[in-house]
Amino acid sequence: MKVIDPKSSLEQKRLVLRSTQRWDLGTTYGFRLPTGALSFHQGIRRQMALLAGLALAPLLSMEGKMPGIDVPTDRLIRAQLVDEHPDHLASQLCAQLPANFRIANQGLGRYLLSSSELPLELVILPNASALRRLLPIPS
Repeated sequence: MKVIDPKSSLEQKRLVLRSTQRWDLGTTYGFRLPTGALSFHQGIRRQMALLAGLALAPLLSMEGKMPGIDVPTDRLIRAQLVDEHPDHLASQLCAQLPANFRIANQGLGRYLLSSSELPLELVILPNASALRRLLPIPS
């Protein structure tokens, strides 16, 4: 799986992915977790989210819906979309995204798209009207 290179990303002002992790970053960008991932400091996390948003906007912005994006570590970009038809959006995005993504139905209209190649996790949530359709109506 590819990882985010925060130093190169900030220098080049675009999201840079590497096939191997950089270990020479010190504590400037974050701290190492026991798993080996680099957990970003809050300011770096915000900047990485902005860069990820710029990179993902052409793929994920449909009909004026911008995703919420969070980049907590160098191994995860988490994007979240809300839609009236989350099942249709999940299959549509799965066909459009550049890598092989798996769709997992997590119940109540929530879908998770994830890839073993890219550090991207896409969560699609139902909006209020879609959730009302999915919930049983009490009698």
